[in-house]
Amino acid sequence: MDIIISNEKERKRFFKLLPIYKSFLFRFVYFDVVTEDEHISAIIKALNIKKRRQRILFIYETACQYIDKYMQEKKFVILKKINV
Repeated sequence: MDIIISNEKERKRFFKLLPIYKSFLFRFVYFDVVTEDEHISAIIKALNIKKRRQRILFIYETACQYIDKYMQEKKFVILKKINV
């Protein structure tokens, strides 16, 4: 199933239909996306992972990457607790 997102209206429609895409009706459907937005591409990649455990692991790793990238851009200092 091809999903083309080229403007804000189509983006809003995609997020509105996302719960339906996650339902059992689309269990054996492979989604293909045409967009430049890396966040939407990550969502589509997660939808295409059909095993629940692998999908959760992918979402966790992707969220960690986004947080790390954000913190590097903003130059936050991460303080670690040191056991003495």
